[in-house]
Amino acid sequence: MKKIPMRMCVVTRERYPKMELLRIVKTSDGIVVDKTGKVNGHGCYIKRDIEVLNKARKNKILNRIFECDIDESIYEEIEKNIASGRGNLLSSCTVWTSHNCDQRAEQQ
Repeated sequence: MKKIPMRMCVVTRERYPKMELLRIVKTSDGIVVDKTGKVNGHGCYIKRDIEVLNKARKNKILNRIFECDIDESIYEEIEKNIASGRGNLLSSCTVWTSHNCDQRAEQQ
């Protein structure tokens, strides 16, 4: 039997199989929804559930993890991705540039 990789949701702190979670990554280009699971950068996993995303938005969990201000449009794109289901895991990644991340890093 093949081992199933498990990852922890940053919002609920529960462990799920990797394929049931959505990976979000901070790269040098900005914030990315990683559909392949192979994008380089600082990443985190979130459960594919609108309620979990709303809790992350309300408590600014992604802001703390990525140490930058996450724009509302990023949450809307993540919500669309969750609503559409798994989608094509081999399709290209969606990239959002986040100037707030660069500005916050310069302040520190």
